[in-house]
Amino acid sequence: MPRIAKEPKLDSRHGRGPLEPRREPYWRAVGKGLTLGYRRGEAGAGTWIAKHYSPERGRKFQALGNADDVLDADGTTVLTFDQAQAAVRTWFEVLCAAPPPEAVVAAVTVEDALVRYGQDLATRGGDRENVSRLRHNLPKTLLARPVAELKTAELRDWRNHLATKLAAATVNRTTNALKAALNLTADQDEDILNRAAWDKELAALRDAEAPPATSSSPTPRCER
Repeated sequence: MPRIAKEPKLDSRHGRGPLEPRREPYWRAVGKGLTLGYRRGEAGAGTWIAKHYSPERGRKFQALGNADDVLDADGTTVLTFDQAQAAVRTWFEVLCAAPPPEAVVAAVTVEDALVRYGQDLATRGGDRENVSRLRHNLPKTLLARPVAELKTAELRDWRNHLATKLAAATVNRTTNALKAALNLTADQDEDILNRAAWDKELAALRDAEAPPATSSSPTPRCER
C-alpha cells in the first residue's frame, strides 16, 4: 500500500486554517511528477487539485473535490488530506492507462517491411540476399514511404524505370520479392488496407521468360 505523505500545513483542518487565500494552490509532492494541491478560497472550504507532469503528456490537472475545512469528509465530494492523496493516485492510474495524446505511432515504412521480410526469410531458411538485392534496387524515397500510403502508380513507375536497366525476368523477380515483403507486413498490420496497390494492380512484365526469337530470314540455298 502506498505510503501516505504528511504535510503539516495541509494534513488537517486546523493546519490549513492559517493559510492565506490565493489563486495558486499550495502544492505537496506525492510521487514522481505527481502533486496534490490545496487552493484556499476567500470563503468557505478550500479545494483539492491533482497535477502531473511528464514529457510525454505535458502538464495535466484534475479537480478532486472540496477539503474538509467546513464539512466532515464523506470520501466522495469532501475529502481529507489522506483521501485526497488516494484520489490523486487513482486519477494517476487512469491517466497512465490511456496512451499519451501526443504519442504518435510511427508508420511502418517500406524499409521496415524489408527488415521484417529478412527476419521471416531467416526463420524459414530462405535466401536473405533477396532483401539486399531488393534494397539495392529501391530508391531512398520509396524505402521511406509508409506502406499504408503506397499507390499503384508510384510502384509502376519504379518497376518501369527498373526495366530500363535490368532484364524483364530480373525485374519480375525483384517486383515479386517486394510484393512478398509488403504482403507480409500487411498480414501483420491491420491498419494497412491498400494491399491491392501491389498485390493485384502491379502486374509482371510480359514475355519475361520467353526464349530468344529465331530469325525469320530464309535459309540460304546453294545455287547451281
